[in-house]
Amino acid sequence: MIKRLSNDESLPWHLLLEADPEKELVEEYLSESIILGYQSKILNRITGVLVLKKQQLDLYEIMNVSVDEVEQGRGIGTLLIKNALAAVSNETEGNCRVQVKTGDTSKPALALYKKNGFEIKEVVENYFIENYSEPIFEEGVLLKNQVILEKMV
Repeated sequence: MIKRLSNDESLPWHLLLEADPEKELVEEYLSESIILGYQSKILNRITGVLVLKKQQLDLYEIMNVSVDEVEQGRGIGTLLIKNALAAVSNETEGNCRVQVKTGDTSKPALALYKKNGFEIKEVVENYFIENYSEPIFEEGVLLKNQVILEKMV
């Protein structure tokens, strides 16, 4: 079940920081965002999270998506994305862009976004090296470049 979470309640920080390891950055965008959580009936806790932020009148950005490792591969990421796209569609009159940014080594994330209709618009070279205080490694590979994907809603 997908539900909106508020900053007042206990947020799934282990998931939020899995998707974005800079806690200060996450705290900055949470207060201005829609936070969706997937409540697992089996585990009786939040096992998926998506953070959606309005950036401009016609642009929303998915800031953070993470699914607990034990629940991956069950369609929770897709369910969260579809709910986020529906939220954007309900709040706008159409012709709104939804953007998501991820690393070029994030193969599962890239596959998830492409499966849900997002297309690559831009690659920002050395983004993660220049903008994060500590190096980020994904499956032993240094994360360097950011991929920006977009979908019209």
